[in-house]
Amino acid sequence: MTECSAKKWNVVNDNGELDRNKMIEKLKSSFTEEQWKLEKTEEIVDKCLVEAKEKLTNEKNECSQEALTMLHCIWKEFNQYCPKDLQVDSVKCNKLREKITKNDEAYLRLAHFHQLIHMYQKEE
Repeated sequence: MTECSAKKWNVVNDNGELDRNKMIEKLKSSFTEEQWKLEKTEEIVDKCLVEAKEKLTNEKNECSQEALTMLHCIWKEFNQYCPKDLQVDSVKCNKLREKITKNDEAYLRLAHFHQLIHMYQKEE
């Protein structure tokens, strides 16, 4: 599902690999009003590309999870870097930030998956 979306969003190169510059361009084009995100985009993309490549190296004859790992990492990093004055102070948001700090992978993947579902619904 995410691999197809990466192709649809044109963030992969001709070899089907994630393209750093296309990822940065795509993200920055969606953050026109959020200066802090614009400033962190390149750093986050670089960090997440490394994480996605490591995941790809460890795969054994499975469908590639490179794009999913990349999106999950980007989502987690932007949530982690959100300035305090822009954070929503609610039980749900505070729990999410706590889980990000503790790197609770199971919870974070579920939360990100939930957000992806809403994103796909908006596209339809």
